[in-house]
Order: sequence, then structure tokens, then C-alpha cells
Amino acid sequence: MSAAKPRTARERTLRAGAVGSSCALFATRRAGRVLTQHYEEALRSTGVGAAQFTLMMVLDGFRSLAVGELAQHLVADVTTVSRNVGVLERRGFVRRTAGDDGRVRRVEITRAGRDALDRAHAGWQSVQDRLARALGPDRLRHLISELDAAAAALGDD
Repeated sequence: MSAAKPRTARERTLRAGAVGSSCALFATRRAGRVLTQHYEEALRSTGVGAAQFTLMMVLDGFRSLAVGELAQHLVADVTTVSRNVGVLERRGFVRRTAGDDGRVRRVEITRAGRDALDRAHAGWQSVQDRLARALGPDRLRHLISELDAAAAALGDD
């Protein structure tokens, strides 16, 4: 069922208001921008941005991953992940190594990367703590759970 195309400025304004107040995309992107700004500020002094932090956290849980595997864990496109790996590689935080068959390059975190990740984790934790205080720990856990559920519900499409 599709709504009729708005014909007047008032109808367009009403449609925009309805979308803005009920759209999961709008709400998650708005919240994501605000949260990202806070995480970026907290991580700034570590040389690790928010995107690199999540990449390094995933990578730290494995011995090494191919860029494609890393992209799957992050639910991101390979080009974006490869670009972030390049940034981290230039900083000495990760290195690319030959895979078992020599065709696939793998990425692993370096000692300097683990040190940077340890420093970044403290900044990340400060934002997590502020968010838990603002929402309450139960609401924060529920929010994360609901976002995971939304991603899972649409993830197989």
C-alpha cells in the first residue's frame, strides 16, 4: 500500500514530519551521528577513530582475518574495510600477511596496535559509562539488544 504523492508544500511538510517521527533509518542515523561524535572525541588522542576502533576490536579477537572476513564481521563493504586497514597499517597498528594458500592477504593487529587499542578502550569506556548513566544500564542493554534484533531481522535479505 503506497501513500498518495504529496501535492502541496503542507502535504510535503506533513509527510516529512511523519517520516521523521516514525522512521527507523532517520532515528538510527541521527543517533549514530551523535554517538559517533562522542566516541570520536573520546578516542581522538589515541590515533584511533571510531571506525578503526570497531575494526581493531574485531581483529583483536582473532589471530588474523582476511579483509573479506573482517568486512563480514563488521557488516561493512570490503572497500571501506580495506581503506581503514590501510590507515591502520600506515600507523603501524595492523599488518597484512600472506594467507595459508598465498592468495589471500590476512590482517593481524600488531603490538603497537594492541597498545593503541588499550588506550582507545579507556576513551570508549568513558562514553559507554556516560551513556549508561544517561539511560540507565538496563535501558542501554535493551537498546543494544533491540538494535541487534533489528539488524538480524533484516540481515538475511
